[in-house]
Amino acid sequence: SLMAMSQFVIDIGGEMFYLGALLMLPVVSILLLVNVTIGVVTRSAPALNFFSFGFPLTMMALFIVMYIYTKPLGFAIEDLSYYTIEVFERLFLELRDG
Repeated sequence: SLMAMSQFVIDIGGEMFYLGALLMLPVVSILLLVNVTIGVVTRSAPALNFFSFGFPLTMMALFIVMYIYTKPLGFAIEDLSYYTIEVFERLFLELRDG
C-alpha cells in the first residue's frame, strides 16, 4: 500500500543519514582535532599565519587519515552493499504483497 511504502521510504531515509554519519565520523573527528590544535597554536603564536602552516597540515592529516581509513571503509561499504540489497528485497516484497 501507499502508506506502508511511504513509511518505508521515510525509515530508509533516516537509515541512510545514520549510515552516512557513521562512515564519515572518524575522518571528521580527526579533522576537528587537527583544526582545534591549529587554532590553539595560532592563538598562542599570532605571528604564524594560518595559511602558511595550517592548510598544508590539514591536508597532510586528511591524506594520512584517508590512507589509514581506506581498508576499514572498504569493509564498511561491502557490508553496506549487502544491507542495501536486503533493503531492496524487503521493499520489493512489500510492493509485491500489496
